[in-house]
Amino acid sequence: METVSQLDLVTQRIEERSEARRQELSANRAGARAFSNDEERKKGALKLLAIISAELDAIRNNRDLKKCEERLMSLDRILSTGELSVPKKKLQNARLELAAKEKDRKQTRPKFKFKRSETVQENNVVPEKIEQPVFKQMDINDNQYVISSISASGGYSFKENSDVLITDIHSGIIDISSVKCSTLHLKKVTGIVIKALVGTSIFMDELSNCDVHVKCQQLRMHTSENCTIHLDCLSRAIIEDSKGINFSPLLPGQTKVDNWQNVDDFNWLSKVEQSPNFSFST
Repeated sequence: METVSQLDLVTQRIEERSEARRQELSANRAGARAFSNDEERKKGALKLLAIISAELDAIRNNRDLKKCEERLMSLDRILSTGELSVPKKKLQNARLELAAKEKDRKQTRPKFKFKRSETVQENNVVPEKIEQPVFKQMDINDNQYVISSISASGGYSFKENSDVLITDIHSGIIDISSVKCSTLHLKKVTGIVIKALVGTSIFMDELSNCDVHVKCQQLRMHTSENCTIHLDCLSRAIIEDSKGINFSPLLPGQTKVDNWQNVDDFNWLSKVEQSPNFSFST
């Protein structure tokens, strides 16, 4: 009886070891498949990136620009900032080049003049006076607007669902929230307050000491510091190479928690601890 009991024990241990080995092999296969899928997805993304880079060199109008921008956005979560830096720089250069061409074209147009009607008082003829219309200092390229200075009146006018770039401004307040823009780009701005309503995405690069109030679908921030973002965003906000970023609700007590506390830091891999590069406040 004792011999039979020992035999049963040995058999049980063999079966346990075999089962553990089967589970280990299964886990290894699953990991290999996941790794393979990630590798294949990245290879596909790199091929698409090469195609987009070629298209960037052939941009002729806003439609081409918009198409390339949307395709680049789709690669944000697959490829690194370094891999996307060159095509993003090309995109920015193409945007500025189109804006400059349109500005030159508009400057060559004949200027309109308004004349006052002649009036006579006590047999004295009032000299004719010419008044020039006042236009906002804004470079316009179809549905693209570049804001590079603060409006003296505090207001800005552009077509709804246009692309807006705010750049090289270092103090003041810019409120464009009365008209929804399609995408908003903020680049190299310091110490300003920005209020905006964005239909799709807001891209922020090289911001410091800024206060941003925005409602949008996507938010991407790079190389920025010491900024407060009052946010209502429909998807996960992403920061990278940034620090001292504080997020708060766009409308305290009304904005859903998921719309302002849903943030990823691409420089912080831990899923357990929150990144020290951003914080939340109500």
